[in-house]
Amino acid sequence: MANGFASFTKQLEEFTKKADEAMTNTFRDIVVDVGGKLITFSPVLTGRFRGNWQMSVGSPSTQSLVTEDKEGTATLAQLRIMAATLHPGEVAWIVNNLDYGKNVEFLGWQVTPPYQPVRRTLAEFEAIANEAIARNKVK
Repeated sequence: MANGFASFTKQLEEFTKKADEAMTNTFRDIVVDVGGKLITFSPVLTGRFRGNWQMSVGSPSTQSLVTEDKEGTATLAQLRIMAATLHPGEVAWIVNNLDYGKNVEFLGWQVTPPYQPVRRTLAEFEAIANEAIARNKVK
């Protein structure tokens, strides 16, 4: 009987470890996928808006960057590096602090119609989350 209990306990411990890893990977994937959408949905005039998406943990960044990233690849790579350190329960912020960000979202500043990167990403959030959950499902 004791041997059966030890085996069951080991199975529970293994499942708990897998579930914790799945939850962590799902959280990280969601953050990266949301950031990727924000970057992709952003205008590319000079690439500065795309290059200004920044991820931070705990509180939002208040900086504006001078980075230009027309393709968004460097910005996404930096986001992946930051997301790899995340743990469930932490708050991940993805912000763009350029002074014309509101115009890009709401007015279509220098581009018509507005790009709406935040609202478009928000509209896809449920699908983003569901895909990340499916990818990291405990088997």
